[in-house]
Amino acid sequence: MPDYDEAFWEIEGLASGNPAVGVRNEAQTRLDLVDKVLKAFGWEFTVEERTEEGYTDYRLGSPGTVAVVEAKRESIGFTLPEDISYGTASLKALLAANSNNALKDTLRQCMTYCADLGVSQGIVTNGHQWVAFLATRSDSVRPLEGRALLIPSLESLRDNFTQAWNLLSPHGLTTMSLSRALKEQHVPAPLPLSVRLSNYPGTKSRNNLQSSLQILGQVFLEDVPSRPQLRDRFLTECYATSGALSQYSELSRAVLKSQLDQPLTNGSMPEESVYGKKGLNENLTGDIVSAAMSNKPIVLLGDVGAEKSTFIQRLINVDAKELFSTAISIYVDYGNQATMAELKTWTTQEVQRQIKNDYGIDINSRAFLDDIFRAELKEFDSGIYGSLKAVDLASYTMKRVEFIAGLLDDVSDHIARALQRIKTSHRKQVVIFLDNIDQRSKEDQNSVFLISNELAAQWPVTVFVTLRPETYYDSMRHGAVSGYHPRVFKIMPPRSDVVIQKRLDFVLDLMDGDDQEINEILGYNIQSKSLQLFLEMLSWNMADNHSLKTFIDNMAGGNMRRALGFITRFVGSGHVDTGKIVDIWRTTQGYWIPEHELLRALLHGDGIYYEPDSSDIANVYKCASKDIKDHFLMCKLIAFVERSSGEGGGLKFVAAEDIYQALQHQGFSGPSIQETLRRGVKHRLLDEPMNSRNDENFERVRVTSVGLYTKNRLPGLFSYLDAMVVDTPILDETFYQEIDDAFSLAQRLHRAVRFTTYLNTAWNSSALDNEYWSWTTAYQSLRSDINRVAEINKISVSWDT
Repeated sequence: MPDYDEAFWEIEGLASGNPAVGVRNEAQTRLDLVDKVLKAFGWEFTVEERTEEGYTDYRLGSPGTVAVVEAKRESIGFTLPEDISYGTASLKALLAANSNNALKDTLRQCMTYCADLGVSQGIVTNGHQWVAFLATRSDSVRPLEGRALLIPSLESLRDNFTQAWNLLSPHGLTTMSLSRALKEQHVPAPLPLSVRLSNYPGTKSRNNLQSSLQILGQVFLEDVPSRPQLRDRFLTECYATSGALSQYSELSRAVLKSQLDQPLTNGSMPEESVYGKKGLNENLTGDIVSAAMSNKPIVLLGDVGAEKSTFIQRLINVDAKELFSTAISIYVDYGNQATMAELKTWTTQEVQRQIKNDYGIDINSRAFLDDIFRAELKEFDSGIYGSLKAVDLASYTMKRVEFIAGLLDDVSDHIARALQRIKTSHRKQVVIFLDNIDQRSKEDQNSVFLISNELAAQWPVTVFVTLRPETYYDSMRHGAVSGYHPRVFKIMPPRSDVVIQKRLDFVLDLMDGDDQEINEILGYNIQSKSLQLFLEMLSWNMADNHSLKTFIDNMAGGNMRRALGFITRFVGSGHVDTGKIVDIWRTTQGYWIPEHELLRALLHGDGIYYEPDSSDIANVYKCASKDIKDHFLMCKLIAFVERSSGEGGGLKFVAAEDIYQALQHQGFSGPSIQETLRRGVKHRLLDEPMNSRNDENFERVRVTSVGLYTKNRLPGLFSYLDAMVVDTPILDETFYQEIDDAFSLAQRLHRAVRFTTYLNTAWNSSALDNEYWSWTTAYQSLRSDINRVAEINKISVSWDT
C-alpha cells in the first residue's frame, strides 16, 4: 500500500523543484514529472500498451485497468479557470473557447482509449496540470459535457494533497471516489423479484414419507458407516482408490491429472501415488518404518474432499493393518479442533491425551517420570539436596518435585523421552498423523508443516501430514516447505459416482441383513421398506444413468463430501415426489431419475424459492450493476478462463489482469468484473490459490468442473431458469412488470417464456459478440427444453416472433 506521508513529501519536492520551463519534450515530461507523480501516489502502471486505437501512455491498476492517463509535453498548456486553484468544473463550459482545443483533443484521445478498454476514468496531464474526468458514462451525460477535477499545477496538487489523495490514489480510483465526486458512480443492479415475495425463501413442506426418508437417509448414508462396529467392513467395501478421471467430467483427463502433477524446481524427491497397479504403494509402507530414522515427515497431498482422512483410516485398519497392529497410532485432527489455540502447544497436548486415553500410558504420572528421569534423579540425590532425604524428608520431597517440574518445562523434550521409553518398553513404533489442516488458512498449514518437521526431527516417531497440493507447491517455492525435502505421496480424489455406488450398496447390504444387528449398532429399532426401495432405485441409477452421474461428477468437483451431500439432500426432498418414485420402483423395478429432479432438490434445498446463499447452485444471470449486459458476464468470464487455462493441456491459473483486460475490452466495467470474480470463487465456479483466500482482489483463478458444467449445461434447462428468475434483477421496465410470482406449472412455463425473451432482448441490445461464450446457443437449448416440458404436460406456450 502507498504511504501517505512519503507521497506528500515526494509531491512537495516535485512542486518545489520543477518549474514549468516549457522545453521538456513528451518523453522528458513523463520521465521527470508524470512517472514521479504516479509513483508517489502508489500506482502500479504499464506504459505504451497497444489498443485497437493506438498506444495508451499509462494504464493504472492491477489487476485490471481502473484509469487511463494521457500525457503531453509540458509546453502544451490547458486553459483552466484562474479562480479555481483546485476543484471541479463543467467540461462543456471549459471547452467552449477555441483556445482550449489542446485540452479538447487530449480528452478525446483519452476517451477513445478508455472506450476501447472498457474503463470509465480518464486523466490528462502535461506534467503540471492534471484534469481527471469520466471518459465513459452510464447516466446519459456525454463525457465532454460532464464535470472534471481540475488541478492547475504541482503546487496546487501539494496544497490540496489530501483531497487529491482521496480521489486519485489507488484506493480512491478503485472505490470509484472520483466517479462519486463527479456525480456518477457504479450503480448496483435493482433488487430482484425475491424482494417482492412476502414468504421468500419459504420452507418447503414435506409429507410423512418424505420427512421419514430424509431422517433415515442421513442415518444410513452418513451415520451408520461411521459406527465403530462397522469401521473395518466399511473401509474394506466402500473405499474407492480410482482417480477422478471420469468420462463424465467436463474437465479432460489430462487437465484433471495436472492438478496433482505440478513440477518442482528445488530438487525435492518426486511425488508418488499412494496406490499403484497392485494396490498400496510399497514405498509408502516402507517409508512408515524408515521415516522415523530419516527424521523427515511424509506428506500426503490431496484436494479438499479427496478423502485423505478416509485413506488414513484405511491405511491403519485395512491396507497396512498388520504393520499398525504393532504400532501406537496417534491421529491429530485440526478440522474442528484447536481453532483458537496455539497450534504447537495444542498438538503436544493432544499427543499426550491420546497416549493416556487410548493406550493407558500417563507420561506425567509419578512412576513414569521416575523411570524416564532415572539418571537425572540419581544426580539429584548425589547433589546438595540429596542429603535432606535423611534429615528432612518433607524438604527433600519438595526440592525433588521442583527439580522434576523444571525438567518438564521443555515439553517437547519430555514427550520425546516418553515416546522413546514407550518404544523400548512396549517394542512398538509410534506413528503420528496430522490431518485436516488443509481446511485452515495458509499460515496455519505452513505452521503445521513446520511442526511435522520438528516432531519428525526431535521425536522417535513417523509423522504424516496432509496438505492441499496448491499450498504445498506454493510453499515449496516461497514458504515453509522450501527449506525441506520431505517424502511426498499423492491421493487422487476417487470418482464420485464410484464412491456413491459403493456407499449405497454397503447400506443396502446392511438393510438386507439381520435387523437385530442394525438395531444393536444404532442403539434403537429402525425399519423402513420405503427407504430400502428408494436406495435400491438410486443404486440402479448410479450404475447406468449417465446424465445423473455427469451432473454429480461435475457439480461435486472432486469433493466426495459434497457428492454424498447431493444424495442425502435428494432422499426425502420436499421437491421430489418420493411416493410416486417408490411406487413405480416397487411395481416395475425401474425408475430413471431425470436430471431436473436432482437439480430442483439442490437448487431449492429446504426452501420454496431459490436462495443463493444456501443453494449448491450459482446464478449465472445475476447482475453486478445496472448494465444489462452484466447478465452474461459470468458465462463470458468462465469461458475466457477456460480458454486461457486449458492451453497446452494443463489446468493453469489465469492472471486476473488478463481477465480484466479481455472483458473490459468487451465493455464490462472493472467493478462488475471484480464482483463476478468474487461470486465465481464463492460458488466454486472458479478456484483461486490458497494464498489469495479471503482476498476479494484475486490475482489468479482457474476454471473448475462446477464452473464448466454450470456454463455449458444449466443455462439451457427450464428447471434452472425457473429457479433463477426470482434472484435475477430485471432491468427492462416492461418485463419487470410482467415477471411475477408463479405457482402452477403452466404459470411457471409462461413466466419462463417471458424471462427467456427478456434475456434474449438483453443480449441483442448489449451488442456483445460471440467471443468466449454466446447466449444464442443457450437460448436455443432453453427454448427447446421449455417447449419439451410444455408438450409433455400438454400446456400451450407462445413465443414472441
